[in-house]
Amino acid sequence: MDSLETYENDLLLIKKRVYQAQHKAFHQANKELIALYWDLGKVIALKQEKEEWGKSTVERLAKDLQAEFPGVSGFGERNLFRMRAFYLAYQDYPNLTPLVSEIPWSHNFLIFQKIKESEARKFYLLMTQREGWSKRFLEDKIKQDEYQNYLEHINNFPDTLSEQHLSKVHWDFKDEYNLSFLNLRDDFIEQELEQALVDNICKFLSEMGGEFSFVGRQYKLSVGEKDFFIDLLFYHRELQSLVAIELKRGEFKPEHLGQIEFYLTALDKDVRKSHENPSVGIIAKVHHL
Repeated sequence: MDSLETYENDLLLIKKRVYQAQHKAFHQANKELIALYWDLGKVIALKQEKEEWGKSTVERLAKDLQAEFPGVSGFGERNLFRMRAFYLAYQDYPNLTPLVSEIPWSHNFLIFQKIKESEARKFYLLMTQREGWSKRFLEDKIKQDEYQNYLEHINNFPDTLSEQHLSKVHWDFKDEYNLSFLNLRDDFIEQELEQALVDNICKFLSEMGGEFSFVGRQYKLSVGEKDFFIDLLFYHRELQSLVAIELKRGEFKPEHLGQIEFYLTALDKDVRKSHENPSVGIIAKVHHL
């Protein structure tokens, strides 16, 4: 290796180290900034509650801070009220407060302004941090109701399956199934759908694909002294996994995820054979047929 090639390799390593340092410095600075905004928001909220700080007092605080720290942005009256709203939005959710320091202030403001439900906020906080979403991209995802889309396709595939099986499952598990052959009325309930699927199990298996075998309906799991029942249980021959399906009408709720995870734990403990892979869970949201 000649000296020029050696230098180019060294330069790449140095650049990489500089980028790492810049990223670390930005991350640390952002954490300090979010902590500062949290503290200021807390002070304003408590002062308004206990000492009756009004709008004029916050206006005065903004002017005094701007005079003391000229050239430092963020101390305008509007932003101070945003800090107050930020603190009030998260003060009762200690599980979310560590997440807010991981993303920029502009992203934080967008999330707590547009999203009111704590689990949805957690989703957008985590996705922004993990995927490095820009503010514009985050805004688009919120408009597209990405959290609801996520809930409608809840499964444990990434945690359960190998990369090889993940590519296989992409083809075997559809996002949507055509169940028009059931001929149910528009106001059907979950139990009626479940019965109709069992009554038409051959057509349903054909719609699902050739790798599925039907195990049972309302499959009983005994945990301790209580019995629990999985809506539909299948077996996937290629994956060599039990597949639990819970049918839901209406909006998804976070507790649905806890329910299916509970079922999968029980299946793996008491039902799964030693040669089989971990069980797979799907929460299926049912639209009109």
